[in-house]
Amino acid sequence: MTHDPLGANVGVLRRVFAWAGDPPDTSQGSKAQAFVVILLTHLMARSWVASWKADSFHLGYALAACLFASFGLLYVLGKPGGPTRRAALWLAAALQCAIVATTFPEVANHRYLEMLCILFVALFEIDRAEDCRSLVAALRWTFVIVLFHTGLQKLLYGTYFDGQFLAYEIAAEERFADFLKYFMSSEEYVRVRGLAGRDPGAGPFAVSSPAFLVISNLVWILELTIPVALMWRPTRALAAVAAIVFTFSLQLGARELMFGLLCANLGLLFFLRPVNRFFIVPLLVIYALLILVAAQPDWLPLPDPEFN
Repeated sequence: MTHDPLGANVGVLRRVFAWAGDPPDTSQGSKAQAFVVILLTHLMARSWVASWKADSFHLGYALAACLFASFGLLYVLGKPGGPTRRAALWLAAALQCAIVATTFPEVANHRYLEMLCILFVALFEIDRAEDCRSLVAALRWTFVIVLFHTGLQKLLYGTYFDGQFLAYEIAAEERFADFLKYFMSSEEYVRVRGLAGRDPGAGPFAVSSPAFLVISNLVWILELTIPVALMWRPTRALAAVAAIVFTFSLQLGARELMFGLLCANLGLLFFLRPVNRFFIVPLLVIYALLILVAAQPDWLPLPDPEFN
């Protein structure tokens, strides 16, 4: 009797994926399809926004946006399980990898998460039930690991305990100051803003305002506890709501709206039913608005967002 190490490894991998999966009799097809449509729209909008974000129009990102839009159209019009859909996904994955490679090392860290998502989508055959379950589980694991790791980093560095990191961001960037000033006293806000231009560690950046300290510590606590709740089926649905509200609110405050929408797309996968289907149209509208704000910021009375 021969031993098949590859088959054994695949079996272990599927068991690990199953920890984040749903019951075997649960269909994942429509849930995965909705995720793919939203993800391709996200990649297209991300490139369109990047093409307008610089002082001048960036033709390369505009071309990438057109290509992502073409791949999305091919996917939607392609036959389920057919070569057109597979080709569209692999071309989108290759383009995203090319963007990360050509912009390295200045590439935004959120691009790596986008790259992982589209690579998973391309690797698994969504129209096969077993592959579809593995895809949803892999994407769930990715979100859990990313969220937990960010909280673990904050815990180990210890710069959130007394609010130093967020206070430094208030001093350094207007977008953080506009949001977080409501959680600290006016005197402390003036003091922290007066530290603008100082290097990290050249503070004092420690904050004493109670509400600010609650917000600062709640960030890393939720980033560590929500992923655990997402992995336990009895608390998964409630944790999914908490994850979506928490991550999107956090990124909205930081004006990193694209990352907030990506997290929302991943968070919607944790519901047992394919509720993300009902969010396709609203999310398409939001992406269209973000493109509009990036291209013509005077058209809408919104603060200038960081589309990282």
